[in-house]
Amino acid sequence: MGTYINTGNSGFQRARNGEYVDKSALISVINSTLNTEHCMSCVSRCRRFGKSMAAKMLFAYYDQSCDSRHLFEDLKITGDASFEQHLNKILLEPKYDNSANAAISQIHKKEYTGKVAQYDGQVILVGINYDPKTKRHECRIEKVTNLLKK
Repeated sequence: MGTYINTGNSGFQRARNGEYVDKSALISVINSTLNTEHCMSCVSRCRRFGKSMAAKMLFAYYDQSCDSRHLFEDLKITGDASFEQHLNKILLEPKYDNSANAAISQIHKKEYTGKVAQYDGQVILVGINYDPKTKRHECRIEKVTNLLKK
């Protein structure tokens, strides 16, 4: 099994413990592209302008392994109609020096989808791997529907 990197919401929690400029409107933009032809997003900014912070925020928002509601309570995104719909509803499995396929396999093998079985929308499974030798990321995405019918 690989080493977990950036799991849960601890990175965003640390950011919220200090000075934080609310950039949660980015979540609304990402949510508006889900299940569309524009669903692949690239969060790019120039050096030292918050790419890591944006990634921590997005991970905390979408990751089903933790309850992140309290981290967003006073942020702009809570007023957006999509806030409740996608909060902690994506199954993310990061790996280090393994494979994206292994990450997706683990989601299925350990039945992580059971944690969001009451969700009436489409669940997205995301397996991500970082290869330290090549310094490349690999990602695999699967959509799971009809969880309530299983």
